[in-house]
Amino acid sequence: MMLFYLWIIYGIGSSKGKNNDMASMLKYYIDKTNLKVIGITTEKRYSEFFSNDALKRRFEKIKVQEPTKEILYQIIDKAISDYFITTGILFENANIKNKIVSIILESTEKGHRVYNDIVNNPDLSISIIDKDFALAQVYDSEFITPDHFIESFEYCDRIYDFSKNQAITRLKRLDNNVSKPIEKILYVYFNKH
Repeated sequence: MMLFYLWIIYGIGSSKGKNNDMASMLKYYIDKTNLKVIGITTEKRYSEFFSNDALKRRFEKIKVQEPTKEILYQIIDKAISDYFITTGILFENANIKNKIVSIILESTEKGHRVYNDIVNNPDLSISIIDKDFALAQVYDSEFITPDHFIESFEYCDRIYDFSKNQAITRLKRLDNNVSKPIEKILYVYFNKH
């Protein structure tokens, strides 16, 4: 429990000029017991709460870099599989999935993101995929199509307009070249004959 509430109780109970707040009291338990604490925070919060305090010595900062393209691809692929499990919505054409993931990866690289935006990958890419599946559910779609991704990119304000427009153009080209699922083709064929 202490792991999750340390940032909340920091500064609670302190008196003016005295260093007896709850976080200071926790130092004893961190030092004298076998208490293991792992936390996740931003650089700003870490500096705010730990830079001028003895807690800095007790909480080693480990900076986690953005994943490489290969790892990011695996993360996105896993996220898509998880969304399929929860929603039951498939891609309209399995062949386009890899192309769409490539478009997402290229569009969300650091150079394409709005300056000073605090959202990094994989969070930005996953938020785009999240919107796609949400749109598919809202529209009662059976399949995820490039149109869902186009709409997601249109509403994404974390990517520069130029990069966003490039992604949308590529998705529109992809949408025009998509062959429809075999079930739809057979349905049309048998209903015409």
